[in-house]
Amino acid sequence: MKSESLQVQTVTAMDFQRWIAAEEGQFFERKSTWDRSGQHPKPRRTRDIAYDIAETLSAMANADGGELVVGMEDDVSISGVDMPEDKIRLLLGVPGDRNYVSP
Repeated sequence: MKSESLQVQTVTAMDFQRWIAAEEGQFFERKSTWDRSGQHPKPRRTRDIAYDIAETLSAMANADGGELVVGMEDDVSISGVDMPEDKIRLLLGVPGDRNYVSP
């Protein structure tokens, strides 16, 4: 079976500037891939990130759309998405998967 490679969207400096300047709200949200609730940051579980993505996209879809940035902290620092390809595929598939948020 041939493995498809991930398609990566190019992010520009203008994108970063817009994300840094944007306030979170109905039309813009940042989601971290790190759990910072304890003394030491640790990676969040993929299913928890997937649920957050689904919940946020659902709320945006019920409004007038919006933009979600995964891998950026609330303080606008870039933490990234340091995960294996299969986990990233799972996160990219969340918008089309009905298993995360039910009506």
